[in-house]
Amino acid sequence: MRCFIGTCVVVLASVGGPGIARAQTAGMVNFQGLIRDSGGVPASQPVTLEFRIFDQPSGGNLVDMDGDGTPGEDVLGQDAKVAGPLTPNGGIVATKFGPVSPKAFDGNPRWLEVKVQGSPTPLSRIEMATPPGIAEQVNLPASGTSAIVTNASGNVGIGTTSPSAKLHVVGNATVSGSVTAASLAGSGSGLTSLNATNVSSGTLADARLSSNIVKYDNISGFEIKGSPAHIDFRRNNDPNDWQYRIVNETDGELRFVSSILTGSKKVMTLTDSSVGIGTTSPSRQLEVAAEGNVGAKVTSGSTNSSFELVSAGAFTAMYNTFGHLRFFVGNADRVHVDANTGNVGIGTTNACRKLTISGNCRVVSGGNFETGPNCTDLAEHFDLTAPEQIKPGMVLVIDYESPGRLKLSDQPYDPKVAGVVSGANGLQPGVKLGGSEEQTLDLPIALSGRVWCYADATDHPVAVGDLLTTSTTPGHAMTASEPHRAVGAILGKAMTPLAKGKRGLVLILVTLQ
Repeated sequence: MRCFIGTCVVVLASVGGPGIARAQTAGMVNFQGLIRDSGGVPASQPVTLEFRIFDQPSGGNLVDMDGDGTPGEDVLGQDAKVAGPLTPNGGIVATKFGPVSPKAFDGNPRWLEVKVQGSPTPLSRIEMATPPGIAEQVNLPASGTSAIVTNASGNVGIGTTSPSAKLHVVGNATVSGSVTAASLAGSGSGLTSLNATNVSSGTLADARLSSNIVKYDNISGFEIKGSPAHIDFRRNNDPNDWQYRIVNETDGELRFVSSILTGSKKVMTLTDSSVGIGTTSPSRQLEVAAEGNVGAKVTSGSTNSSFELVSAGAFTAMYNTFGHLRFFVGNADRVHVDANTGNVGIGTTNACRKLTISGNCRVVSGGNFETGPNCTDLAEHFDLTAPEQIKPGMVLVIDYESPGRLKLSDQPYDPKVAGVVSGANGLQPGVKLGGSEEQTLDLPIALSGRVWCYADATDHPVAVGDLLTTSTTPGHAMTASEPHRAVGAILGKAMTPLAKGKRGLVLILVTLQ
């Protein structure tokens, strides 16, 4: 008897519960068909049917219905399923064959081949237009379109018919419960907008930046983990186009870096105890360094503001390795320390001595003004006549031909005696008065105090306590042996002796009379 199938219906048996999800396990396939003999008469005798699935309408490859990648495990030695014997009812047979794995259906068309055992050739293949697999794809329509789609890979799409992830949503989504994820990734803008009022483990802050955005278990905090961890401030989405960066280095340093500045100016470093601006290795609690000009400025709008340097150490230092050190009040240079000489000027930027004061100086409350042990006299600068002939220790008199000037003494008992040039024998003046910055010779004239003085003892020796006056030897004093001539011409008193017939230095106490 030659048989053929006039009509057939193929349905994959449902193996899951209600809803869009189906268990990915093997199931039975429902089959129903009308079998006629070669004369067209509906068959009535029992038949046994063999079922095979192919990937082409003819030829092609046998599909692994078990889904284990090993065809040929059925009773026929090939991937086929058998049902029967079946007794037709009016030529119609209804049965199930299987089990068939959902893996047999990958979304591509499938053809079912049915063969009646005993017949030499199989019947024509039947296209399975809708592959028997709600496991392959389930569409839940909404207004004529597929609202929810699941495919053979187990991906679920909402708003898309080609989901590329386990859950692929196109459009807005509202979640009233919680969402747990190992990681979050995406592209575009506004990726995260979660209304978490407290930031704790597993949650994200409110994108509206509410007042409690940075609470962490009721303690304010914001944590970024990494080695090294950093925050970039960029102008666009290019990760290399950052302008400013905050970096937590692996050694524990915190650095603020700018890409728009050059050299060392672009970095500020915070270590465990120091701050460095322009340097990554500050040697003090605050160090500012630069390859070019560097400066620090503190401004305040308050009249009570102050800038203080307080130290409990051995000293408090301010260094300037190049250039002057200047202290301003307003726009005026009030104190000036010369980089070349070390001279300090108060009220002047041109200090010609170790301390130069332009203006009045006052010492109050019983203060003292002290000089060194070898600075013993009060001296004053004068304009000199023939200064090239004058040296420390020489006696000077008033030059009557040049008012205001002094010259070497050369007359005995001269009432114009003015003083002795200070500085001889290493004894320097304690206080110097007057003088001008134009003077090239430092020849202050001692008017009071101790000073070494040249003396001439050719005619009379010099004894301690002798009154001294001028002599005929230029610049030399002598003992005032004629008291009646000495009135108004006394230079001072001798403090050391000089033997008769000698010339040399004598320590005297200047007391002009």
